Amino acid sequence: MVFATAFAIACNTTNETNTTAATDTVRASTETALADSSLLNGNWQLLPDTINVAGKFIATIQFDVAKKTFGGSTGCNRMSGNFTLKGDTLKFDNRMVTTKMACTGYDESMFIQNMLSTNHYIIRNNELFMMNYDKVALRWVRK
Repeated sequence: MVFATAFAIACNTTNETNTTAATDTVRASTETALADSSLLNGNWQLLPDTINVAGKFIATIQFDVAKKTFGGSTGCNRMSGNFTLKGDTLKFDNRMVTTKMACTGYDESMFIQNMLSTNHYIIRNNELFMMNYDKVALRWVRK
């Protein structure tokens, strides 16, 4: 009986150790990927299922991580500005500059609001998820 109890405790400890090690490995690889901000560099195109946009309005963004600047298109107007980045934290400066063309049939203000609400990001399978806590604010694909 003592042997069976000792064996059960030993097996349970081994399983907990293996589970903890596997979880730590996944967590470490995720944190490494997120901490590599160079993955954010380059051109991205908004996937239209993120927000309700008419087909002809295709938003794009280009990040320069070294300069902490971005540029691109809201889908109608040109945009540029600055951002802060630390680990997976991503925040856009609300002093974004845009041109002011009329965008009939497109809610550009919703797009800009979603950008400004971003507080972190995830990059997975060549897709960029701009997140507002646990909600996807905007979803992009590498261009």
